[in-house]
Order: sequence, then structure tokens, then C-alpha cells
Amino acid sequence: MALPLSISAETFVIPFSDIRQAIDTSEVTVVDITPTFTGDFEAGWVDWSADVGLWEVGTPSVVGPPSCFAGTQCAGTVLDGNYPANTTSRLVGASMQMPVVTGFDEIHMRFQNWFAYGSGDSGQVQVSVWDSGTLMRGAWVNEGSAVVNVSGAWTLKDVDLTAYSGERVRIGLLHPADPSGITVSNGWYTDDVTISVF
Repeated sequence: MALPLSISAETFVIPFSDIRQAIDTSEVTVVDITPTFTGDFEAGWVDWSADVGLWEVGTPSVVGPPSCFAGTQCAGTVLDGNYPANTTSRLVGASMQMPVVTGFDEIHMRFQNWFAYGSGDSGQVQVSVWDSGTLMRGAWVNEGSAVVNVSGAWTLKDVDLTAYSGERVRIGLLHPADPSGITVSNGWYTDDVTISVF
């Protein structure tokens, strides 16, 4: 009897009903599953996660933007207050296979963002590439310009990711706050994240 085997870049699942049953590896089928990339946060976290837990998904209250850009949910660094000093947290998207582009085509990550950062604090888009040879993720690499100061409104951020054509990547939004803690503020909020070819 063939047992279904599902594999992604990060998990191995072998479902079967009788644990005493031997597995015949000649009948195992390997299927690569890449989650659909979503970035509107209306269904909650879905395929996003947070390192260190400073990022939250929901509706801003008390500080930050008066509402999410679209709908009722977005992601932000502490939805009901200012971010604390000396904190580093990364909002991380699911592993995804970037499209292959040639010629004049480009891959862009676009998203709405609202931010208010204290002096010395910032936000940064980052990318980590999956290495199929080592079966490990590479270091996080900064892409595009840092988010600094105050936006005052929701604005469109556009980051060129053409260099990752054909690669399996994870996208991250890094929030590093200065350890001095001289000034803190509302932080970084994001909504309607898309990856598109132009």
C-alpha cells in the first residue's frame, strides 16, 4: 500500500492510520507544496509569523494609524501602544518560489505601510534564500531603503526583488529599535502585501 508523503521546505509529514504498518519506500511519492502568498491579513496570521513576537495582527488601537489600509486587519509592531526600546522583531512571510523573469521584466514587492519611528530606529525589508544544497536558509539580506522617521499616512512601499528570480525565498520585515531607548514611537504597520511581475 502506498502512503502519501507531503513535503515542504520546512516540514515532513507522513500520515498513516496503522503505526505498526511498515513503510515501503519504493511506493512513497514526494510532493512539493508551496503555500499561496497572502498579505492582506484579513484572515489573521495565515502563512505569516513573527520572530521575538513584537509584531501583531489585528486592528490598531490607541496609537498608530486610525485604521488598517484596507479591511479591518493589518500587521504592526504592538497594535495598542508604542514599541519598547532595545527590541528586534521580524515579521516573516511563508516560503515561496519566486517567478522566473527575463529581459526587462522585474519582480516587485509592494505593500502599504504606515510608520512612526523614534530617532535611531527603523524598519527594513529583508530576504532569505533557501539553499537546496545545504537544505538551509541563507542569512537575511536587506533590500530597498530603510523605513525611518514618520510617514503621517499609509504610503506605498515598492522593493525590487528581481535579483531573486527563480529562487525559493522568505520575505521579512525587520524592526530593530535602538538599545539607548532615548525615543520610541508607534512603530511600523503593513497591509496589502503583494509580489508581482512588471
